[in-house]
Amino acid sequence: MINFLLNWLPVLGTVFLTICYLPQIRKTSITKDVNGMSVLFWLSLNVALIFMLVNAIMIFIKFGTWGTMITEALNEALALIMLIMVLKYRKNSSYLHDAGHSDFFQASDGKNTWYVSINEIYPYELIKKKIQEEFKKAPAKFIN
Repeated sequence: MINFLLNWLPVLGTVFLTICYLPQIRKTSITKDVNGMSVLFWLSLNVALIFMLVNAIMIFIKFGTWGTMITEALNEALALIMLIMVLKYRKNSSYLHDAGHSDFFQASDGKNTWYVSINEIYPYELIKKKIQEEFKKAPAKFIN
């Protein structure tokens, strides 16, 4: 029973920990948008996790219990991935501002520009064509 509590219970926790990190890592790697993410949080978390990992390694060396060491190693690896992405993408994060149309916002990463609706991102030319078609149908809708 002690073996289970010291080794296998932390491994079970690792599974749930990984499940928690993966959606955020996936979303950040796809969108490259880290607006609202604190660099200080991810940096502090990584420092704390390094200390916890060193502690877990010392416990493994002294008592031979490896479960917590695996959990902390994976926790640190996943947090480090997030920290690297936050540092890498913080300068490239989209800046949203009103594009003059109530249903859309313009998004730019400094190189490319998109129009963003509530549900999806369109390439600039596609959404421009759609707005022009709407304007031809009902120009009064666009005039204040």
